[in-house]
Amino acid sequence: MPHGDHTTLTAVTAPTVLTLGCSSDLRARCAAALVSIGAILKHTDLAGAVTYVAERQPLVIVMPDDLYAFDPEEFDALARDVRASLLRVDEDIAEAMLELLLGAAIDAAIFRRRKEGAIIVGVDRAPPSRRGPPSGRATVRRPSWSDLEAAPPSSQGRL
Repeated sequence: MPHGDHTTLTAVTAPTVLTLGCSSDLRARCAAALVSIGAILKHTDLAGAVTYVAERQPLVIVMPDDLYAFDPEEFDALARDVRASLLRVDEDIAEAMLELLLGAAIDAAIFRRRKEGAIIVGVDRAPPSRRGPPSGRATVRRPSWSDLEAAPPSSQGRL
């Protein structure tokens, strides 16, 4: 078979949220909160954290507050090295609150990476205050997390 007849699959990198040292219940709530975002959820324990974060470069690292208290400087440095948001939560956080916090944390990580010139594959998000070109030209506004709370437009196109 000639070389040009081979089919090559292109790998697509999905944005990742990493849970670190979280209970299975908290991981399940994180997974449910990420459904509407389209990010994938991965988990690692403390022993594999450095390697996994370096390889996958998650947008957000979610961890329990009590684990963070174990070594805050190292966890801050781990997130900072890959420009990820570090989201410290209580184990019993409500799913709705987790969804809002994850959305804000993802927005912040994407903004940081774009500010440094990184190309983010799989998402088109930016904090609402940073949308649009600096020139002030009109653009189409992308949906944001604040839209989750907004009422749907009426049939006349008004709220």
